[in-house]
Amino acid sequence: IKSIADGYEKDHALAQALWKEEIRECKIMAGLLQPIDSFLPEIADIWVEDIRNIEIAELTCMNLFQNLPYAPAKSFHWIADEREYIQICGFLTIARLLMKKGDMDERVENNAFQVCRRVEAMKDSSSESEQLLYTLVKEELD
Repeated sequence: IKSIADGYEKDHALAQALWKEEIRECKIMAGLLQPIDSFLPEIADIWVEDIRNIEIAELTCMNLFQNLPYAPAKSFHWIADEREYIQICGFLTIARLLMKKGDMDERVENNAFQVCRRVEAMKDSSSESEQLLYTLVKEELD
């Protein structure tokens, strides 16, 4: 899908139309074609609320969310949400930002490390969703 997306210019209207489709490939393509400058925080929240599986969460965080100028703030906001996939997007995005390091000021980076400690505490959790989250974030950071 990435090689197909590489043949297109970034296009907000096209990305938005693709995201609305309930087709895996369309959602992946939307994350690849969405320009950063026209992707407002409100739209990011709408997209995150629409994510219903781990694959789309991982790919959208990797291809789009980690590159947003407001990614650190959104990550913490999403992590604080009680809905599973929204939290997962927050944790995955902050993990990717930590890998890039240079995109966060020291205060934000300290908060991100505290979030990672919180995820580390999920290592031995009996909750399936916490185990999944631990595994996903650990894979992102490794």
